[in-house]
Amino acid sequence: MSETIDLQAMRDVGLLQADKDTLADLKDISIDRTKPAEERVEDYIRQAGNPFLVRCGDYVLKFGYMDTEKGMDDRMAEYIAKMAKLR
Repeated sequence: MSETIDLQAMRDVGLLQADKDTLADLKDISIDRTKPAEERVEDYIRQAGNPFLVRCGDYVLKFGYMDTEKGMDDRMAEYIAKMAKLR
């Protein structure tokens, strides 16, 4: 990315501090999955503004990110399997 962004400051914004009316709505964010990962990340940040805080309708969502080989699908499958064992 050509412009400098302060990811630490964006991450530090509290969920209750966020003004939901200024946040990007996930339904309006579109990522071209044919692009390389770095370009997809840049697209997401450009569209979301703050990659840690977005809106989904009336709800404010705060995300955290980890450097890992497992993707969201893998994590969700693990979570569902764990929840199934608890029932």
